[in-house]
Amino acid sequence: MIYLTNTRPDISYSVHQLSQFMNKPTTLHHEAAIRVVRYIKSSPALGLFFPSNSQVQLKGFCDSDWATCPDSRKSIIGFCIFLGESLISWKSKKQATVSKSSLEAEYCAMASTVCELQWLTYILKDFNVPYDSPSLLYYDSQLACHIAANSSFHERTKHNELDCHIVREKLQQKLFHLLPVSSSQQLANCLTKPLDPVPFNSFVTKLGLKKIYSPAWEGLLVYIVYVIRLLDTTGPILDMPYCCFIQTCIYRWNTPIFFSLLIIIVSSYQYQNIYSCYSRLIHLYLTIPVVVYITRQLS
Repeated sequence: MIYLTNTRPDISYSVHQLSQFMNKPTTLHHEAAIRVVRYIKSSPALGLFFPSNSQVQLKGFCDSDWATCPDSRKSIIGFCIFLGESLISWKSKKQATVSKSSLEAEYCAMASTVCELQWLTYILKDFNVPYDSPSLLYYDSQLACHIAANSSFHERTKHNELDCHIVREKLQQKLFHLLPVSSSQQLANCLTKPLDPVPFNSFVTKLGLKKIYSPAWEGLLVYIVYVIRLLDTTGPILDMPYCCFIQTCIYRWNTPIFFSLLIIIVSSYQYQNIYSCYSRLIHLYLTIPVVVYITRQLS
């Protein structure tokens, strides 16, 4: 899953948390990993989309979650950077040291994002891409933005002096512009903390993740049959041979048969008659091999 984060930024935070316990995983970590795998299997077509008409403008979002680790009280920082409307860089990382305040954690996240913006600017110049306009950095901490633009707060921020100098120097060089953004619009939130399904799905859409292809009918049919097995709690019927039959159909037969099976399953569920669904599948178990044989002979 670590390598999958190269194309799926939506699982970066979860994989980052799980990777910390690879040496001594427990049952809870295994269950969490299985949950991530289920999420990936529920959206196999999700991927990054890069439009061809995107403008050359770097936009960054950065955020931090102060002292979120219950064991070490280290903060989690995260950022995501867009080139126009295309997401090209993102990171979710635990800080190396403990931050004494939320401002220090926020400034560390801002400094990491500024360094990434500087590196991406160099990359664009190496590729001979004309880019002279300042980048845009969106942050939801008004105090951090005020300190970055006002050097009079220098005496109050000596504990994170290096990050202050980096951010302030690049700001004065007009490498980027600081712009305020509300917490509900901070796209880096999904890289620093767990979210509820509704805001998480909203952030995933805004990150540019789309269904870049349509899954085949075979996968949909397998999912429907799997749901049928979960809904049915009668016991012995679960051991009927129709599942082996459907798997054989999926991997060896043609699409019209898959579609016919799908119609039968859905139509049976419309009348809430699960036993009718089973009986039809058993009839198909006996009749479809004959149909397949005749079709092959005619073709």
